Amino acid sequence: MKKILNCLFLTMLFASCVNHIEEELQPTSTKIVNFNIGFDIENGPMSRALSDYITGIEVFDYMGGEEKTHISQTSTESGFGSVQLDAAFGTHQLVFVGHNSGSCEYDGEKLSFDKVTDTFTYTTQLTVDNKTGSQDITLARQVGKLTLFVNDAIPEKADKMILTVKGYSDELNPETGKGNNSFEYTKEWSIGGHVGATKSNYNLYSFIPNDGYEVDVNIRAVNTDGEDLYNRDVTDVPLRKNQQTTIRGSLFTAGMTASISVSFQWDETITMPL
Repeated sequence: MKKILNCLFLTMLFASCVNHIEEELQPTSTKIVNFNIGFDIENGPMSRALSDYITGIEVFDYMGGEEKTHISQTSTESGFGSVQLDAAFGTHQLVFVGHNSGSCEYDGEKLSFDKVTDTFTYTTQLTVDNKTGSQDITLARQVGKLTLFVNDAIPEKADKMILTVKGYSDELNPETGKGNNSFEYTKEWSIGGHVGATKSNYNLYSFIPNDGYEVDVNIRAVNTDGEDLYNRDVTDVPLRKNQQTTIRGSLFTAGMTASISVSFQWDETITMPL
């Protein structure tokens, strides 16, 4: 009887060890994937630190149309630009965003922000398994920049500079790289504290809904009584992704003949008469 009990004990011990070994040999169902994030600036490689261009990074991880993970980084964190994702085995749809906004959200179709700033994205489909290694991510700029450059001095009693853009876009489809909407947007700057200043500039960013895109811009400056110091419409202003369009002229000098030039930072210059 004692021998039988000993055999049963040894059999149970052996089975337990086999089960433990089998559990250890089972492959894991997730993998830590490292992403190294950088981007191209203008027509050449990035020559400065990542944090010189963007203050935030977002990584949105989707599987089968469902969000699995959202990782946020700020430029004040150590290791900014290096992201670790604990990814389940399978196919992931990944959206990477570099931006300077206060907040960035993604609903599986479009990116939205509290305000549009210089913005870069990269999308990819990645199948994760035991062999998946580190990934290098190169972000691409997705906005056009519109600048109003005023040559002459800001007059006394000046209060606000106002730009109204018809055709502005503040949502992005990261799959296509195109703006997801188009509407009339107004941005104001206080200029009362800059009386006498010359060569002032006013900037805003917009996503681009399609190639060859154009917007209409109203330029308005008002005094402290709400009266117009300058009010002018500029139509058919081209906006291009990864390019800066500059509207340049003298707004306040009486009798001054001027022109508005719409210039592409890397391509051509188009002069639009006032």
